[in-house]
Amino acid sequence: MFLNKFNIGLFAFNASSGATITKNKNRWKAETEQIINLAKMADDCKLDFLLPVARWSDWGGEMRPHKNTFETLSLASALSQITKKIYLFSTIHANYIHPIIASKALTSISRFSKNRIGMNFVCGWNKEEYEMFNINFNLSSSDRYKYGEEWLKIFNKLNDPNIDKFSFNGNYFKIKNGQNFPKVLNKNFIKISAAFSKDGRKFAKKHFDVLLTMFNSLETLKRVNEELKNNSKRKIKIYNPVHIIVKKTKAEAEEFYEEYSNKNQDIKAVDNFIRNLQWSNKKILASYLAQIKQRVSGSLGSYTIIGDKKSVLEQINTIYKSKTDGLAITFFDYSKDFNFFKKNLLHKIRKF
Repeated sequence: MFLNKFNIGLFAFNASSGATITKNKNRWKAETEQIINLAKMADDCKLDFLLPVARWSDWGGEMRPHKNTFETLSLASALSQITKKIYLFSTIHANYIHPIIASKALTSISRFSKNRIGMNFVCGWNKEEYEMFNINFNLSSSDRYKYGEEWLKIFNKLNDPNIDKFSFNGNYFKIKNGQNFPKVLNKNFIKISAAFSKDGRKFAKKHFDVLLTMFNSLETLKRVNEELKNNSKRKIKIYNPVHIIVKKTKAEAEEFYEEYSNKNQDIKAVDNFIRNLQWSNKKILASYLAQIKQRVSGSLGSYTIIGDKKSVLEQINTIYKSKTDGLAITFFDYSKDFNFFKKNLLHKIRKF
């Protein structure tokens, strides 16, 4: 269903500040018209997909990044009516959205988008959001994936063309006469799992078509991708989230990154983000912690590609040659920066 071998999409565009935690006044606002125009631009240039984040609360601090965030099922429904070809994902938090509700919503979007909808499945990690929903967060990481296993079993049964009604008696779910008509699953329905831990990657390789996962360096990416694919019993694609800063010169790009991610870092919001990831600051050397904070401020932890047009293209080509199947790209200002990327780099990437 994708037009291109190397899949390129936009990530986290539905949330204010996007993939940054900064006080820079020009940060992404995620206003309605901005998102509409961005979706149309991405569709017109034959980008492969749009992948929003699911966020239910902000990160505090002075700017409260992600305060304004559009819910991903209703967003996909809306965007399906103003785009023609681009594939749309909804990000589903297993702990907050029941599989019957998710099935019915995705079925509706699937029919009215001509089967251009897929699911990005996450088991959850944000303790403050769990508390907001009054949901127990005390399950270990492995137990949360067991919860996800049951969720997926129900979802798959709901969309099995050979199943009318069914009952389910699990450790986390009890279903009586579950049903979903019409069915959502078709050959174009793609399931992504965003996972970065060992448990999460194992879970993704077992159940999903695509693993969305971060990496730390270009030097180790190929080895990591080969290990993930070779150790999987199923054929799985790997997408990497990347943040791109491209300017006329490398020095200008580096200066801009330093300005918004370090000098204008929203310190309290960054600390809140790190705390919710359950990283222990006490166990990290001060110099290393400063690097982590800048990376969180600059890209929410994703690998950041910084440089002029030539340098950025070379880095993307290195990622492509490292057996990555697609990129979920974030920008500081999606409207301005994606337009520059589209005009100057996208056509060259298509030639890889």
